[in-house]
Amino acid sequence: MKIPTKDKEINRQSQLLKGLGLAAAILLGVVILVVSWVRAGLVILAIESRDEEIRVLPIRFAVDRGEGEIEWYAYKIPEAGMLPGNMLYGVKEVRNDLWLAMSRSPEEKKRLLLLMADKKIAEANSLIKSGKNKLALKAGRKALDKLKYSKQVAEATEKNNGLEERIFQAGYAYKMVLGAMKFEKGERNDEYNKLIDELDRWNEEQREEKESREEQ
Repeated sequence: MKIPTKDKEINRQSQLLKGLGLAAAILLGVVILVVSWVRAGLVILAIESRDEEIRVLPIRFAVDRGEGEIEWYAYKIPEAGMLPGNMLYGVKEVRNDLWLAMSRSPEEKKRLLLLMADKKIAEANSLIKSGKNKLALKAGRKALDKLKYSKQVAEATEKNNGLEERIFQAGYAYKMVLGAMKFEKGERNDEYNKLIDELDRWNEEQREEKESREEQ
C-alpha cells in the first residue's frame, strides 16, 4: 500500500522537528555545563556562607539517648530541584561532579559532599510523595553513600566546625524520609529493607561516636 505524498511530507517534517528538538536539548545541556563550570568556583567559595539559606525543609525526628532521655532535632535539607526523569537531569549530575573536582581542599569537599547527600535525600523525599519508589530508593542509596564519603573526608581533616554533629543528624533525618515510603499490601522490597538496615547500623555507630565525644 502506497503512502500518500502528503503523509510522507508530514512524517518527514515530524522527524525533522524531533531532530531539531533533540539538538536544541543537547545544545542547552552543553551551555548549562559551560556556565556551571564557570560558576563552580564561585559556588564553592560561597557554599559555607549560604548553607543555612539553601536548607529550607526541616525534617523533625527524635533520638533515644537511653535511660528515658529523648532528644528532638530538626535537620534542614535543601529543595530537590530537578528530579530523575527530567531530560537535563544528567547535566545536573555532571555539574555536581565538576563541583567536587574543583573543590580546593578537603574542608570544601566534605561540605559539598554533605550538601549533595542532602540534595539526594531531598530528591528521594519528592519522589516518595509522587509514588516513584524505585527512583526514590536509588536517590536514597546515593544519599547514604555520599553521607558516608563526607564522614570519611571529615575524619581526615583536623577542623570539622560542627560537621560531625550535622552528619550525625543527617542519618536520622534520612531514616525519617525513607521511612515514609509506602508499598502495596504484601509487597516485598529487599532493596528497601537492606537500605533501612544499613542506615540503622550507621545511625547507631554515629550515636555511639557522639556519646564518646561528649564524654571526653
